[in-house]
Amino acid sequence: MRWSTLPNLTKIVGSAVGLPEGVTPTNHDAASNAPTNQLWQRLMTSTVVLTWACAVWAALGGRWATGECVDMSVGGTTLLVPGNAVLTLLLPLHHSHNCLQLSLTEVQVVEAARLAVQKVNEQGILPGVSLGLRVVDTCGLPTYSAKMAAVAWLEDSLVCPQPALTLGILGPSDAASASFVATRVKALGVPVLAYAPRPITATPAIDLLLPAPAHTAQAAVHVLSGVGVSAVSVVHTDDAEGEALAKHFVSSAEYWYLCVAVTVAGSDGSMVAEALRGGPGTVVVVGSRHKVIGLARDLEHASDIIDLLLVMEGGPLPEGELKGLTIPTIILQRRPIVLPDFLRFLHRDLSSDDEFRRQYLSTVAQCDACTDDYFGYDASVPTTISAVLSFVSALQVAHKAECGASSDMCPSLYNLEVADWEDLLLTVPPNITTFPELAKTSFQIGDKDTPHYTVSILQHGNFTQVGQADMSSAVLGKVVIPEPRCGSPCSCLTRDQTSFTSSAAANITQSSSGFNIFSGSNWWSWDLPVTGGTNHGEMAVYMTAFCFVLIIFLTSGMICTYNILKPPPRD
Repeated sequence: MRWSTLPNLTKIVGSAVGLPEGVTPTNHDAASNAPTNQLWQRLMTSTVVLTWACAVWAALGGRWATGECVDMSVGGTTLLVPGNAVLTLLLPLHHSHNCLQLSLTEVQVVEAARLAVQKVNEQGILPGVSLGLRVVDTCGLPTYSAKMAAVAWLEDSLVCPQPALTLGILGPSDAASASFVATRVKALGVPVLAYAPRPITATPAIDLLLPAPAHTAQAAVHVLSGVGVSAVSVVHTDDAEGEALAKHFVSSAEYWYLCVAVTVAGSDGSMVAEALRGGPGTVVVVGSRHKVIGLARDLEHASDIIDLLLVMEGGPLPEGELKGLTIPTIILQRRPIVLPDFLRFLHRDLSSDDEFRRQYLSTVAQCDACTDDYFGYDASVPTTISAVLSFVSALQVAHKAECGASSDMCPSLYNLEVADWEDLLLTVPPNITTFPELAKTSFQIGDKDTPHYTVSILQHGNFTQVGQADMSSAVLGKVVIPEPRCGSPCSCLTRDQTSFTSSAAANITQSSSGFNIFSGSNWWSWDLPVTGGTNHGEMAVYMTAFCFVLIIFLTSGMICTYNILKPPPRD
């Protein structure tokens, strides 16, 4: 337990569980209360618990009202692997408004973290240290995520016979929850690290891969151009992720002369359908995970005004997620690195403590399209394993520096500040010896996200893979879609006309302004300009430049021909 953080504990836990700011259960001074032995640690633990156990009891049902020590499985823990250095995984294992829908992708994240912890312990990578894992289902709620992060820290501190070290927090996956958690647990000395690429940056949390929403937007634009779509409407979730992706999509569409007629924000597709009436028949749905699928399903009743949907989803999307959707739908899914060890671990023999994995495998078994080719597994699997291994590497270095030759958890490890852990996470590469396949792709913290997508289409009840896409191009097979219609009228948005519902999105890189005589192609390529979207001014500039180059070419040719045909001079 980090005793230097006790003066800040009340504000953090109080804000998470509802205590008024300023209520101070303890005034221990950081310098005078550093632990010297196990007895002193346990006395301090008892003092802290007795002084504000009532507040914790109110939030957690009185589990700690009596006794000095508690079982690590209390609280909101869904899964627990005991250890003396514990990682807490915060993720929305369930979603929807009542938190009852099991998230198939998050089940894979849980199993990936469990496999990584198991391999680290089996191979003895941390001599004298057992790596533990606590999984907490947050239902995607920022305030609940922050509360459970503080509760996890306290649970580790009350473990008998010796407190466990809260090594760090993995997740949450959305930037809003991650920022909320990181801000409130920073004083506890607990770093927060993403287990998957987020749509936008979360501060002060650490991103395993730096978000690049522009790359996702460009991939979607390439797919739409490849299937012959020239005009779209955009529907995005009413959060920072949705707003950021929508802005990047509009910017990319403008550069490639794809008409964006209208952008609409909302959490309920039935509420935004009216705004799409009279617009293009193609609708792009972007935003945060799971909410995107809900929006797409809600738009089903608007099939009279929508001919084609394009859904940008970060993880695998079995047909069950879009059950009943009759509108032809193009789906972009991230392509992961295949780890054979994980596939074998995921499909291992079922046991009594694998309730969620049983539900997952049952759902996949009932899905005709949930095969390794079309469904595969979530791209968060390798990044989750890499995040766990990053903490392992950081702990290896810290243990050697603080404990020397000792194989036990020395007291000074518990007093490391969050800045020290963050420096180690940012500078020490992950120990990937347990998963050689990860050596093929770098997941070094701070690398920029370069996603690659599988393009699939759901049409007439059939889920079919039709190609691949990334930020630079799309390679598509035979895709039969309804004739794209522009809508009447199709007045495309410009950057100045675009209106969004929130200003919380991250800064984006704007496309170039002014004349673009290349009309969507690049000066270094042989791509032909897309003249259908150029205005009169750009066409005039383009034709002037073309005529100027043609005159130079003809003049040079005539001069060369004259020099070749003229008689040689007499000497």
